[in-house]
Amino acid sequence: MIYLLISIFCSVLVAALFKVAKGKGVAIFPIIHTNYIVAILCCYFIFDARFYNYTIYQEHLFLYFFLGILLPTLFILLNKSIQTTGIIKTDIAQRFSLIIPIIFSVFFWNQSIGLNKVIGLGLGFTAIFLILYRKNSEQSNGNYLYPLLILLGYGVVDVLFKKVALITTLPYTASLLIIFSCAFLISFIYGGFGVYKKRFTYNKQAIIWGLGLGLLNFTNIFTYIKAHKIFHENPAVVFSTMNFGVILLSTLVGFYFFKEKINKYNTFGILLSLIAIALITLF
Repeated sequence: MIYLLISIFCSVLVAALFKVAKGKGVAIFPIIHTNYIVAILCCYFIFDARFYNYTIYQEHLFLYFFLGILLPTLFILLNKSIQTTGIIKTDIAQRFSLIIPIIFSVFFWNQSIGLNKVIGLGLGFTAIFLILYRKNSEQSNGNYLYPLLILLGYGVVDVLFKKVALITTLPYTASLLIIFSCAFLISFIYGGFGVYKKRFTYNKQAIIWGLGLGLLNFTNIFTYIKAHKIFHENPAVVFSTMNFGVILLSTLVGFYFFKEKINKYNTFGILLSLIAIALITLF
């Protein structure tokens, strides 16, 4: 259980890092870019991942490249969502990305789902509406657009990583290494363009924050995988505990540390989201 707790803390701390970094005036994209250096090094030295011959990767290059684009893009959207709607709503939207693989499996993989999951999905969509709800005077596009993009984006990433897990010609860690490398190269191109256009600069402060983000992200992934190995006979425990934990901790962090406002509809939506996740993952 200690691995799950560490994973939950790291997941919420990533959101808090973006919030604090923005408040200190640190450029966000250099942080995101630097993070992938840590991911690559950790994959290489801790997971003992290696690069293989190009021909082995060739069949899956589009999948790797697409993930390499999506990962840094989602970090940018994650930051935008945290700044416009707060940690609470952003983290819950990210947790509810589990809806996308379920919908995808029904319509594209012809898998059947039980009544409990159907009810859970219905409650989940209701919860999302309530969590993002604000009074008309407070509404703006940013209040719901970025969290919905987070939900959709991380759901698509989850589906694509499931496809990566089905690759038999390469170890999963080798696939992770090439995906992180693609994300780094794409970030490098975008970063160079940003520096050229003087949109941001790479400085010592941004690099230090980026190293911190990379360590949090990798620790999150590492401990989450370890938890799945320990509870391999009951993965529902991992899914439910992770989702419950992130929702509850992000709510506490957002409310008490960052003074984020939640109305009665949002509160009811948070409670409804816990019921929905229980129905989807446990039963």
